[in-house]
Amino acid sequence: MASKNYLIVCGEGQSDSLRGPLQACVGPHLDPSSSVCDFNLPQGALTPKFGSFDNLVKLTDDLAKYDSSTEGCLRRLERQFTETALESNLELAEADVDSQFEVYQGKDKAPVSVGAFLKNGWNWDETKYPAQRSLQKNLEHLLEWVQKIDEDCRNQGQAYSDIKTQKMTLTKTKEGATFPTRDLVELLTPSVVKDGDFVVTEHLTTVVVILARGQDVEFKKWYENPEVKSIRMKDGKEEEHVDKIDPPQTVIPGSLEQFKFPEGGEDKDGNTVWRVVLFKSCKEKFQSLARQNKFVVRDFEYNSSALAELDAKRKGVEAEAAEKLASLTKFCKLAWSDVFTAWLHIKAMRAFVECVLRFGIPSKTKFGGFIICPRAVNPQVRQALAQALPGKVADMADDDGEEYFSYVSLGFAPRAAQVSA
Repeated sequence: MASKNYLIVCGEGQSDSLRGPLQACVGPHLDPSSSVCDFNLPQGALTPKFGSFDNLVKLTDDLAKYDSSTEGCLRRLERQFTETALESNLELAEADVDSQFEVYQGKDKAPVSVGAFLKNGWNWDETKYPAQRSLQKNLEHLLEWVQKIDEDCRNQGQAYSDIKTQKMTLTKTKEGATFPTRDLVELLTPSVVKDGDFVVTEHLTTVVVILARGQDVEFKKWYENPEVKSIRMKDGKEEEHVDKIDPPQTVIPGSLEQFKFPEGGEDKDGNTVWRVVLFKSCKEKFQSLARQNKFVVRDFEYNSSALAELDAKRKGVEAEAAEKLASLTKFCKLAWSDVFTAWLHIKAMRAFVECVLRFGIPSKTKFGGFIICPRAVNPQVRQALAQALPGKVADMADDDGEEYFSYVSLGFAPRAAQVSA
């Protein structure tokens, strides 16, 4: 669903007296489904303590920076929620707003859409950001809370990623996979392995060999007396060197047998699976010689109950992955809501600071704040806003060339990149 771009605009005067002219001037430019909504800045008894005007000037830059970083957290939560919702096969909808994790606190309060949340008018949360604390302290408290949410999201996301990787590792091999990539626990099952196929005693062991198409003829001639021949230089002369297993503890003659599977003796690429019985003392040497001859020897200890154990482990990991996915999806949905409301408080702090710097101390004047959703932020909208919210300062550009207005203007997009303010 496409995101809407909103503007927070604030002017000097009472909200009741500013709302009518604002609606009349900008109403024709607004999104048809939106209206002029109240954005109630903290004033009167709720006026934040800010100290000197120098503090406000410093806060102007700090708040812009923290505004951006808080939005960054919001976007990460949005992306994480989108990814987990898709994995959960949930229908994606516009983000809803739950107040301060009230669902986690056991309170029965249904979430509302962003549009409905803003339409009801936005108010400063005096409980969470009391006027008794300075504006700086409230900002620090807010940023700590947002950082904690961000860290919790990263940790939960990593925990789910780890269990998902484990799940993928244990996932059953897809149909059509070849023998070299198949899990031998799934391949050599009790229905395939006969009594006596795997010989394991104090001195003997059994190895599994996977042969490519056509290698079986060569391997049958080679395995009883495995060796690798090479040419080496000695005293300036070439000499043939033979690397082999020294008797008496070698491969058991005649122990080569092929495994047969319900789908046949070979896979789609012509690979076949065999077993060879040999002395434990020469196992590593046999594996080394086989690899040099391009025969694939797999480490495998047969256990008739291994498949059942693997299936049980898979089910456990799948259940844990599903639980973590559901938890992460719920967390991101609620966390997004909480960071969004925190972001609006940073917007309110920015708007308050700008209003004081533009219009004066709040005990001597009033600030009217509103949220609008124009179809587009263009010169016609700016002209209408200037007409509805005339100020003492004429429109101009600052030293950096940034557009400057006689009213306070801050943009935000709940589910998109921040719009220009």
